[in-house]
Amino acid sequence: MNPKLKILFPVGTLYPNESGGVSLSLYWLLKGLYATEKIDLTTITSSYGIKPDRIVENNWLDTDYGKVIYLKTNNINLGIPIIISFIKKVNNSDIVHLSSFFYPPSIVCFFISILFKKKIVWSSRGSLDDIEFKKNGFFKKLTIFFLKPFLKKVAFHTTSSEETYFVRKYIGKNTNIFQITNFIVIPQKHESLKKFYFLYIGRFHQKKGIDNLLRALSNSKSFLTSKFTLKIAGNYDNEYGRYILNMHKELNLDNKVQFLGHIDGLEKQLLLAKAYFLFMPSYSENFGISAVEALSQGTPVVASINTPWESLNHYEAGYWVNNSPEILTDIIEKIVAMPLERHFEYSQNALKLVHKELDIFNNINIWIDSYNSINSQCQ
Repeated sequence: MNPKLKILFPVGTLYPNESGGVSLSLYWLLKGLYATEKIDLTTITSSYGIKPDRIVENNWLDTDYGKVIYLKTNNINLGIPIIISFIKKVNNSDIVHLSSFFYPPSIVCFFISILFKKKIVWSSRGSLDDIEFKKNGFFKKLTIFFLKPFLKKVAFHTTSSEETYFVRKYIGKNTNIFQITNFIVIPQKHESLKKFYFLYIGRFHQKKGIDNLLRALSNSKSFLTSKFTLKIAGNYDNEYGRYILNMHKELNLDNKVQFLGHIDGLEKQLLLAKAYFLFMPSYSENFGISAVEALSQGTPVVASINTPWESLNHYEAGYWVNNSPEILTDIIEKIVAMPLERHFEYSQNALKLVHKELDIFNNINIWIDSYNSINSQCQ
C-alpha cells in the first residue's frame, strides 16, 4: 500500500471562525479529504475570531478534518506562531497548500517551502482580482515583482474562469493553474417558514456593491410600499461600513433596512433559512460563500454577473444579473410581485443546485487527482 500523501496547510483563520470565505472553504475541503482516508492532513492556524469555548488553543487536535492546531496569535497579520510551527512541520510534508496571496505568513511560508524543496499549491482566493489593487495597489504590485522569479514552482488554484484570468494577468500567462470550484459540506437544512426580508451577509468592502443594492431598494416603489425589509449581517466597523450606514439614512431607508452586525453559527443558518432572497451584488467574487450557504437552506439568490453563479439562471434558483442599481431594482420589483407558489419552486431549485453541483463528498476525487498530479511533477 502506498503511503498517504502528506499535505500541510498554514492559514490565518479556519472554522469555527466564520468571518471570511477562506476559513469555511478550506474547512470544507479538509472535511472532504479526511473522509477519503487517502491524505494525511496537517493544518496550522490561529484562534483569532473564535470564542474560547469552541476550541482548545495551542494543542494539536485530532479532528474529522485532520490534525489541527489553533495558535493564540497576538497579531494575525504577522502570524509569528503560525510561521514557527510551520518550520517545525514543513520537512515532514509532501505538499504545502497556501491560501491568500498577500497574507504575510503565506509569503514567509512560501519561501520556507522553497528552501525545503516542497511542492507548493497556492489558492489565490480572489486576492489577485483587479478590485483588490484599489487598496495598497503599489505595495501589492511590488510584492508580485519580487515573488515572480520564484512562482514557477507554484501550482495556483483558482475557483472560476474570472479568477484564472486575473492570476494570468498579474502572475503571467504561462502560470501553472488548476481550476476547481469551492465544493461544500452541505449543512443541516433548517425547516422554517420564509419571512419577508431580503438578506445581505458578508464583509463590508467596496467590491461588495452594497451601495448599489441600497440605491436599487430606494428606487423600488414596490419594495418601499411592501412588508419586505433588508437585513444586513456583517461587521460594519470600517470606512465602507460607515459609508453604508450614512447612505441608508440619506436614502430614507431607516425603517426598511436593519444592520445586524456579525452573525455566525446556528444564528446565521437560521437567518439564512428564513430569508426570502439573498443578495450578492458584488463587483468581484471568486466564489461567494454566502450564496452557497443560502442555497443550502433553500433560499434563492440574486448574484451579480461578476460572480461565478450563472447556474442560478440555469436551475431557476435565483437571478444572475448585472449589479447596476437599475437592473437590481427590476429584479426586486419582480420578486416582490412573485406568487408564493413560484417562490417555493425557486427554493426547491436552490436545494437541487447545491446537492447536484457542489457537494464536496461527491466531488472530492477531483482534488485527490490534482494533488497526486502535482506531487508526481518534477521539482
